[in-house]
Amino acid sequence: MGFVFEKLKEEGLYENNLADKVVWDGKLMAIAVNLDDEFAEGKGLRCANGVPHITVGTKSQIIKPRESNDLLVTWKAGKDGKGEKIHVADLGGV
Repeated sequence: MGFVFEKLKEEGLYENNLADKVVWDGKLMAIAVNLDDEFAEGKGLRCANGVPHITVGTKSQIIKPRESNDLLVTWKAGKDGKGEKIHVADLGGV
């Protein structure tokens, strides 16, 4: 997990309390990012993804990082993935 926090610091997300949850299944891991307060009313960055996030990594090279979009949308909808249990760890806005 040390790498994850280093990446958050590099991206300026650790200090700004934007990192919300770590979400993963058997194929990949992503960090959901809370942009609501920081970038409200059109200020700052916009995100084209359904759930703003940082893809941490995938299990193998055949799994594309873009699959984290599907994982997070499925998680937000309260469903499990395609045969994979979705796990969530709360970062408490670190």
